[in-house]
Amino acid sequence: PAGTLRVSAPIAFGRRCVVPAAGTLAQRYPRLAISLDLDDRVVDLVGEGLDVAIRIGGLADSTAMMRKLADNRRILVAAPAYLDAAGRPSTPEAAAGHAFLRYGTATAPWRLRGPDGAMASLAAIARLRVDDGDAVHSWGLAGLGIMLKSEVDVAADLVAGRLERVLPDWDSGEAPVVALYPSARHLPLKTRVFLDTVEWQVATMPGAEANQSTAHGRRPPS
Repeated sequence: PAGTLRVSAPIAFGRRCVVPAAGTLAQRYPRLAISLDLDDRVVDLVGEGLDVAIRIGGLADSTAMMRKLADNRRILVAAPAYLDAAGRPSTPEAAAGHAFLRYGTATAPWRLRGPDGAMASLAAIARLRVDDGDAVHSWGLAGLGIMLKSEVDVAADLVAGRLERVLPDWDSGEAPVVALYPSARHLPLKTRVFLDTVEWQVATMPGAEANQSTAHGRRPPS
């Protein structure tokens, strides 16, 4: 592959998975240049001249082609030190009085799904709020409250014991990691190689046991 590949990715996921994948490709393919924009905003694939946009949960662009890179859910997590001090709620109702760490400006309750199709609404009134997902993550690691995060963003922290699930039988639904690219009859080689490498990067992350059965021991795709 050769030429320039223009990519947009969410900030937190981009730092953890897309940046390493881009580095791998830069080492392997000296004629390939990658321009990477890490941003959580909604993007216009065609209008911004992007080859690929990676998003969590999809993107409202009916004209784009989509490829799922990884399964993912949004889950409640907190530092063990916070839960030791504040208690481990056993139901969504019991969690209502806890401290919550929220991303962005949304104030709507978190909608949770539980066993046997049960649904619950958690007000999750913010103790701290910021428009940066990594800042929320750092607050959570510091033991300042409960956060709702993508499983792919916290998998390594869960394995290492830096975070633990809160209400482990509940989540806020599926939010797969997807790649969107302009509709085309043939996917360019540079795009295909990039997507294969990001998919491999996600599958071999610490904590990604569900995907490691196919990726374990493999070299990055060529």
